[in-house]
Amino acid sequence: MAGYLGVGIGYLNVVILMPKFLTPEEIGLYRTILSSAALFAPIPLFGLRSAFVRFFPRNDDRKNAALALYGLLIFLGLFGLLAVAAFFLKPQILPFFEAKAEAINDYLWLILTLIGLMGIYSFLESILKAKKDITTPSFVRETLYKVTQSMAVILVGYTIISVHQFLQLQYLIYLFIGLLMFMFVLRKFSFKTSLNDLKGADTKEFFTYSRYALLSG
Repeated sequence: MAGYLGVGIGYLNVVILMPKFLTPEEIGLYRTILSSAALFAPIPLFGLRSAFVRFFPRNDDRKNAALALYGLLIFLGLFGLLAVAAFFLKPQILPFFEAKAEAINDYLWLILTLIGLMGIYSFLESILKAKKDITTPSFVRETLYKVTQSMAVILVGYTIISVHQFLQLQYLIYLFIGLLMFMFVLRKFSFKTSLNDLKGADTKEFFTYSRYALLSG
């Protein structure tokens, strides 16, 4: 049901609201920002989504909590490296867009922020799916997220916020659905663990599988 509702809301956003309240250039900038973030978000995730689904059923809750925290450290480490790389490569990145898409240069750090928030959301979503809950992630992603986008576009249409504020609002939307997903995760998953659980959780095999999952992705 959430999927059908999400399709309807998505149609409303893409076909009716955005063309009515945003110019083609503004829609293009919006889509480029989100698509760029979505393109790079799997890199710090390092194949963790597939690894959780594979390894969680074979372990108890404490070992799964150890793997989740281990995966979180991997994600934070890789995202940190990506942020450092973006900082040092910014002088090379800016000229790349100046010729045909100069407007994107004002939102490079927004893209980086969205990469992190999208990654955290996917990280939490994969834990729920590994715990055999696919309904909650589907509702949040397909319905709630699209409803918030509709509301944001309507705010632009009635000049309550500017287009720049609408674009900046994207990270608050992902922060909101990420926090909501975290609350759902806490209802079904405990992060209580110990170093002994981590040692017995096949972290080497987990890391290897995640690496290959990233490459296949």
